[in-house]
Amino acid sequence: MTTQHFSFRTFTTKRVFMTLTSAITVLLFWSVIRPHEGFARQDSLARFIAKTLFVRGKVSTPLQISLADLRSFKQYTVTKVPIVSYSGEKKETIGTAKGVLIRDVLEKAGIVFEGKRDFNSIIIKATATDGFTTLFSWHEIFNSETGNHIYIITEKDGKPLASKEADFMLLSAKDIKTGPRHVRWLQVIEVIKL
Repeated sequence: MTTQHFSFRTFTTKRVFMTLTSAITVLLFWSVIRPHEGFARQDSLARFIAKTLFVRGKVSTPLQISLADLRSFKQYTVTKVPIVSYSGEKKETIGTAKGVLIRDVLEKAGIVFEGKRDFNSIIIKATATDGFTTLFSWHEIFNSETGNHIYIITEKDGKPLASKEADFMLLSAKDIKTGPRHVRWLQVIEVIKL
């Protein structure tokens, strides 16, 4: 009876010791390794940041635009824009953002029309450094109210964009589902004739 009691007690003590050891190991892992994950994430996002925005394709003057260059365009401020995913889920609300109209940038580049009805077959493709793309028709940008609300954003809440958005971000503020055309890490605006 004493031997059985001793064996059970030894087993219980070993089990408690192993549980404590595992818990300490996990705590050490999170306290030592976890902070580095944040730095790794920042580094991994940094590779998507484009310091230059390219405008190319069917334009008379291809552009390479820096943040400083965008300051020469008329600046707009937008407020309280919900970012809603394709499924209808609200991801965030942009409190205040500052930027320029994509239309103004495209007008500076000068879209090339080879035929008098080319505007019906011109699309504008916006591409991010991570490969994400979205499309606009010429009519959306130049021939509808939507064009008054498609921005290249450079500041959010009074500060430059964070690394999760990069230096340039595209925002179509009046879309019902803003998420599918909310382009973080914007790098290229390309004019294409279909």
